[in-house]
Amino acid sequence: ALFIASLLSGLGVLLGAVLLVLPGIFLLARWLIASPFIVERGMGASEALKASWEATAKAWPGLFALILVAGAILIAAVIAIFVAAESWGYSDTSLVVLVPTNFLVGSMTVLAWLVAVAIYRLAVPAGDEFTEVFA
Repeated sequence: ALFIASLLSGLGVLLGAVLLVLPGIFLLARWLIASPFIVERGMGASEALKASWEATAKAWPGLFALILVAGAILIAAVIAIFVAAESWGYSDTSLVVLVPTNFLVGSMTVLAWLVAVAIYRLAVPAGDEFTEVFA
């Protein structure tokens, strides 16, 4: 379900990005917390995307802005890596470029998951699902 939800939301965001970029960011903001719905509640892909859509109905403008800022920071950092590497005489395929770029993208992926979980927790109050674990 997690793979299917990621695939469906990724295709939707890609289509939105191809159209004008902003629709893709809007879809990303609305589907941002689909993964936590799958992980915590065991929902299917389409059910989780719908639940995320409903849970972010009021908060999407802030999420939209958050994604724009995070995306701008990521793009600026990647460009800085390429510019610095070029000024030092390294090619775009050298380890000096590949290692920090992959580390940066991987770090942003982990950060995106953490942000999605935090937003999910704010949008969907905790129930008693895990009380037996911490009792």
